[in-house]
Formats: sequence, structure tokens, C-alpha cells
Amino acid sequence: MKIRVITPNEDYRRQAGARIRYGRLSEPLKALGCDIDLVPLERVHTGAVPDGDVYLISKCYDVRAALVAQWARSAGRLVGVDLFDDYFSEVEDSRFAHLRAWFHACIQASDFVLCSTPALEQVSRRLVPQVPAHVMNDPFEAFDARALADTLLGKQAMVGATGVLQVAWFGMGDNPNFPVGLSDLVAFSGELDALRGHGLDVRLKICTNRRAMTAEALTALKRLPVPFEMSEWSEAAEKALLGESFAAFLPVNGQPFSTVKSLNRAVTALSAGVQVLSAGYPLYACFGPLIYRSGAELAQDAKRGVARLNGESVSALADALAQYADPVRETEGFAAFLRCLEPLAWQRAGKRVVGQPFAAVIHGRDSGDVPHDFARTLGALSVGTPLSPQKLDYDIRLNAGTAESGPELLVREGLVPVIEAGRVRWGRQVTLGKTTYQRVSLGAPLSREGLDLATLKLPSTLGSGHCVLLSEVARLTRELFPDIPLILSEELRQPWRIPAGFPGSSWMPH
Repeated sequence: MKIRVITPNEDYRRQAGARIRYGRLSEPLKALGCDIDLVPLERVHTGAVPDGDVYLISKCYDVRAALVAQWARSAGRLVGVDLFDDYFSEVEDSRFAHLRAWFHACIQASDFVLCSTPALEQVSRRLVPQVPAHVMNDPFEAFDARALADTLLGKQAMVGATGVLQVAWFGMGDNPNFPVGLSDLVAFSGELDALRGHGLDVRLKICTNRRAMTAEALTALKRLPVPFEMSEWSEAAEKALLGESFAAFLPVNGQPFSTVKSLNRAVTALSAGVQVLSAGYPLYACFGPLIYRSGAELAQDAKRGVARLNGESVSALADALAQYADPVRETEGFAAFLRCLEPLAWQRAGKRVVGQPFAAVIHGRDSGDVPHDFARTLGALSVGTPLSPQKLDYDIRLNAGTAESGPELLVREGLVPVIEAGRVRWGRQVTLGKTTYQRVSLGAPLSREGLDLATLKLPSTLGSGHCVLLSEVARLTRELFPDIPLILSEELRQPWRIPAGFPGSSWMPH
């Protein structure tokens, strides 16, 4: 079985999340006869037969990912979405309307949802209960109980010899949409303060991404109650930091985005022989008494040489890792889940009608050349609207026209033979740029409803006009191609809702 993970770009494979989630599963999957590879969108072999058996969309919040999902599905492949983050369940937040549209566009082509935590599985079952979901925990890199016991003895001896309690904070320090990372470190710094006053010199080292090191963040960090050093994150820097640290401080705030996060940072710290102090939301509660919830208690134990993670409790850690982070266990479960779904793909194989487009991309105001070209190359329709760039050679386009002529629907001449005879009435030819179109009539005259509002481009009118206009274009496209899946290409950041006719438009949370 060949698993192809569709990613946003080539750099993605070097990021910690991809390295942990997919890189650590490569060898165990290979032992099961499965091959996994990360394929950036720009390297998808467009127009060719998909070379994978399973296509998994990973953090690829791009209309092209939804196109790849439909393309793979139409060729009889299994398709899934890997949920890393919850940008979708907070429906009252208009900032994520375009991401909700993306999610439902991918889901209409998907056979399953892969989740990194049980909490994300609950989100998936609430949003799309009809789609099977599977939890695949992020795995540990390596675990050697005997070596870990020796490491723990060495770290405890170092604290006793130097009187220094070295604490680490590591990971992604920011998010463009939510207060996480360094803001959590500052917000829960009371537990760092509680480390003091127990006869140890408390020192903090922060290892994070460069983007997070803003002037605002650095100003906030100056309020920390303990001295700190900061360095840019890399795999080597993280490993070195954990090697010299006695404890890691891993606070988690209670917003939905944070509460569905994986156990990875605790797994990484504990596997490296580092005590974990967690504050806020109890994300790491599954590790039970191995996790400290009190800075004072951690400092007191460190001073007395009786830390919770020690030579005797390594067996308890081994049991917890076997249940929540074992790469072999996680890959076996995932492979078995996929094999149960394979008949779905076999049933679809060969059912696609030759010559018929497998999907249609309808362009909103903030669309452009890239999704248009990608759609055309894959063999999908590209549908233009009065909101979208007028220079592109769309397959179907709705023009606003004039007050006298009214709006007009145009179809590229090459599509005329594949539209069911008798469904439409054809008008005269029109040439726009280098593309020849035919006017088409579907019965009742086209309405200007939504056109005037949307083209005013005012915040007060754009939302309502945008929705009405795109809903009308969706209806017209389905009149021409009744069963075609529709994908909305729109990055508009002003408040808007998913127009009628597109996946997710009728969804409401349970």
C-alpha cells in the first residue's frame, strides 16, 4: 500500500510536526508493506494516474488540496484528511469561514479523517459524523528504559552537586490566530515563581521559532519571575536543551485550539529523562502521577532527590508510552483501519465517465491564477464569476453584462459536446481574449440579484452579495453538470458564510 501525504510545500517535511508524525512511522509502516511519502502540492503529477493507493491531506489549507482529493477519489483511491488543529468547530468565529469551506470541500471527497488525539476525534465526529475517524497518536522517537534510568540518576546528581534547577520550555512559540506558546509561558509563570525559595537556583532556557521572537513577546517575557535565555529552535538545539535540563515547563491554556493538541511535547521530554511540570488545562493527564502540577512540589522533590520520574517509575512510563505513543502500535492500527476501508475505493474504481470533469472550482473575489491553472491541468472545471479576475480563460463564466443586456452565462466551446443534449439552449459565440465561448440559456432569464451588491465592494454589502452571487453560480454550474462536486476558491477575510450549493453550507454544530 502506497500512502501519499499531500503537503503545502517542500519545507513542510523538515518541520517538527511532519518529522514526528510521518517520519517516525516510516520504518514501522515499511515492515507492514506500506510505503509513505510526503508530496508537496506543486509536485503532484497533474493529469496523470495517481501513483498512490491512499491520499492524505495534511495541513494543506489550499483549494488545490480539495482538488487533489477529488482527483484521487475519482481515480478510485482512498482519501483522508489528517486533522492536526481545530480551526473548524468554533462556527461563531468568522475568521475561519474560508477554512470551514476548505474542510467541507475536502470532506466531500474523503473516506476517513485521521486524528492526532481523541479530543480531535470528538471534533471530527461532531462536525462530520458520517465519515469514519481514526486516532493515530504521535509516536516517540526512541525509548530505552535502562539508558533512561541512568540518565535520570545523572540529572538528579547534577542538581545535588550544583544546586541549579535547569528548566526548559521548547516548541512553537506563536500562532497567527490564537494566544499560545510564549503567551502561555507568561500567563502560567506563577508556577515558575513557585519553583523558587526551596534552596535551588532556578534557571529557564527557551527554545522556539524565530517568528515568535517579536518585540511584544520579548517585552512580555521580561515579566517572568526567573532569569531566562532564549535560542532559535532546531532539532539539534531541542535535543541539547533536553539533555541538560532537569525539568520542562509545559503550560496549556483551555481554549479549544489548545485542548485538542497531541501529547508530543510531554512524550519528547519524558523520553529524554526530563521531569514535566504542566499548568492550566490537564492535557497530559494520561501520564498520571508522572506529571507535576505544582512548581513547589517539583522543586521540593528535586532538592530531596525523589523526583516522580525515576529509575523505579520508568516502567510506568514504558506502559504509558506503549499505550499512547508506540510507533509500532500506532502504525499497525492505522494500516488495519485503511485495509478495512479499501473496498470503498475498489467499488469506485472504473466508474468515472471518460471525458466528464470530476469537479468544478468556482472562484470568489480573492482567487486567482494558481487554483485556476491547477484545476485546468488536473481536468477539473474552472468557473469564473463577476467577483473573480476577468483575465482568466475560465471554462464557464457568469458575466455581469450591462443594464440593457443583463447577465450572461458563457461556456467554453470545447465543453459543448459533453453537456447533455436538450439540457440547455445555445446562443451565439463570443470570443474573450483567446477563448471562444457560447452563450447558454437555462430557461428563466438570469437574475441580477446579488450582482449589484457584490460588485459595489463595500464591507456593508459584500457579505450578502457575495453569498447570493456565488450560490447562483453554484446552481447554474449544477444545471450544466448535475452531479459534479463543487469547490469554492475564496480567501476573502471579511465576514462571510459558506454559500448555498457548496459543501458545509447547511452544516450546524450539534
